[in-house]
Amino acid sequence: MGGDIQCRSEHGRFTEFTLSFPPALANEPSLAPAPAPHRPLVGLTALVVDDQALNRAIARALARDLGLRTLEAEHGQQALDMLRSGVVPDAILMDINMPGLDGIATTRLLRELPGAAARVPVLALTANDSPAVLAAARAGGLHAVLIKPIDAAALEHALISALQGSGDPSVSPLAPSASELLNTRRVDDFGRLGLMDELPGALMDMRGHLRALEQAEALDDLDAARDALHALVGLSGECGAKALHGLARRRYAALLDGQASSAPVATELRALLEATEQALAQRYGVQVPA
Repeated sequence: MGGDIQCRSEHGRFTEFTLSFPPALANEPSLAPAPAPHRPLVGLTALVVDDQALNRAIARALARDLGLRTLEAEHGQQALDMLRSGVVPDAILMDINMPGLDGIATTRLLRELPGAAARVPVLALTANDSPAVLAAARAGGLHAVLIKPIDAAALEHALISALQGSGDPSVSPLAPSASELLNTRRVDDFGRLGLMDELPGALMDMRGHLRALEQAEALDDLDAARDALHALVGLSGECGAKALHGLARRRYAALLDGQASSAPVATELRALLEATEQALAQRYGVQVPA
């Protein structure tokens, strides 16, 4: 009937099924079935490779929302081991910045594997949209580069293009900057996908990245500052911290370009994080653990 069914479950607590149906038109018989929507990704399998558990949960939820089955790997070497053992997914969602083998190095190695595993489309997921990333993606055999936070429509389009063999490494468009604290659509998606319980932990992780940034600034450690900012850009975007994500992304880009800030970056970012936490508490009841 053109409707949908979703399941949300928490072990030992509840299982909730949500059924939705399109409204019948006034001049249409009430029992006439609507044409089934075309969902070309239903039943296919995606391997999600990311060292951050929350990022894997988000990618997994978005992929499943598109009808995909999902597998997971916590780092590049684990993904390669899975492929060498005979696991051949239809597509791979690959984080770029990972300890050990990064996403591009992992993709280069999997392209050297024998058989079908070497031909699996790989889509990069990253918070870094620099031209260098796109160039490295082309050289590394990736089919597309999707910028975090990942948009469901962009993910679907990129997956379909890659599976049809028409993918060309290109960066997905970013939403324009905005002054509001929250990307409410993104946070609402967390609720719809049953991920609201992940937000307090994510906020704690962002506090940790800010502490790491403060320490890096105190020691004038540019590499550590870049790592902390990179992590903050990705996580804030995924969690709907819109203003924080926008500022962190601008400061990260400036640091990559060698532009030093005249004031401590962590100070202004911490003020935005605190305001974001208050907004999440007031609008969604999200409380950060003491």
